[in-house]
Amino acid sequence: MKAVLIDDENPALLHLERLLKADGRIDCLARYTSAGAALAASELEQADVVFLDIGMPEMNGLEAAEYIQQKNKGIEIVFATAYAEYAVEAFELEALDYLLKPISPARLGKSIDRMLASRKSRPQPSKEQQTDPPRIRCFKRLEVEVGTGTAAAPIRTLKWRTLKSRELFAYLLHHQEAWVHKEVLLEELWPRLTVDKALTHLHTSVYQIRKMLKDAGPAMALEYSLDRYRLLRPGIKTDAECFETQTNLRARLNQDNYGGAKQVAALYRGDYYEEQDYAWAQAAQRRLYGRYFSLILRLSQYELRQELPDYRAILDRLKELGEREPYSEEICQLMLETLAGLKDFAGMEHYYDSYTRLIREELGVEPGPYIRECYLRYMVN
Repeated sequence: MKAVLIDDENPALLHLERLLKADGRIDCLARYTSAGAALAASELEQADVVFLDIGMPEMNGLEAAEYIQQKNKGIEIVFATAYAEYAVEAFELEALDYLLKPISPARLGKSIDRMLASRKSRPQPSKEQQTDPPRIRCFKRLEVEVGTGTAAAPIRTLKWRTLKSRELFAYLLHHQEAWVHKEVLLEELWPRLTVDKALTHLHTSVYQIRKMLKDAGPAMALEYSLDRYRLLRPGIKTDAECFETQTNLRARLNQDNYGGAKQVAALYRGDYYEEQDYAWAQAAQRRLYGRYFSLILRLSQYELRQELPDYRAILDRLKELGEREPYSEEICQLMLETLAGLKDFAGMEHYYDSYTRLIREELGVEPGPYIRECYLRYMVN
């Protein structure tokens, strides 16, 4: 293995280089007293691991780790620091290891043992994994699924190290490959923290996401430039994006497009980021739910006009929607028509009485003339 050493104190660099030579398992490619100098050099691209001091001036190690990962996506990072608090932050970053100064031969040896064991146990991506893009779901909960279901590439869901790394990924995903300034990210995701602490959390989350994306193959990348971030995912669409682009609410449903409309409706397994309940996602959540509501009404109306409607399936779908929209006259009218189709007149009477009582008590209104007319017509017939 080959290593690059970065520390603003030259004696610390020389000490670490001597320890690596004595251990004999890692060759030192180069050493630098600033992260900027290391990033400008070519050795980082050839290195397997970088030993990186956290407490450096100009650019600290946590920020430098972002640039290093972007330059060499497969590199391992071992943080070194003289301060215990930074060692804790390095551990939260899910760095492979951290070294507390002064570095001892025994501690360095353990770090190298763990590094070699980690590299040996890491699965090598198959050709299937490299070519099959991840599937990303945003309805109900955020999930990133990789693999093809074969023995070489079993289907698995990527795991999030922290809740904030998941939210950062979700936020950048939400912005569809657009660049987002780090100040916006700090304000949206860590509004109650000081700037320094929020930056540490940002760097932490970026590091964790990049480590996770290694498992997803080369299809996605978290990029950084000019204090801005973006999640690059060429050709990969989320379920929410597919749903929004494929719900044509102006097109009249017919025999040709009905099947496609049902498939699109099936994508909606819950609200957009429902379980995470992100405040910044609420506008999109309302917009997508509005499209789903309209689509379900249109599907129900179309199905009721067919020669042999599946009244039970229509009823179940309308009941589910009615739990969220209990005052909707559109749902009420379709429920009455469906119950009439089932010849469940007792159920119709109970539903109409319950609906009337609900809107009378909670809204102070009576059912509209059209609803009353529908109810009486179905009951008489």
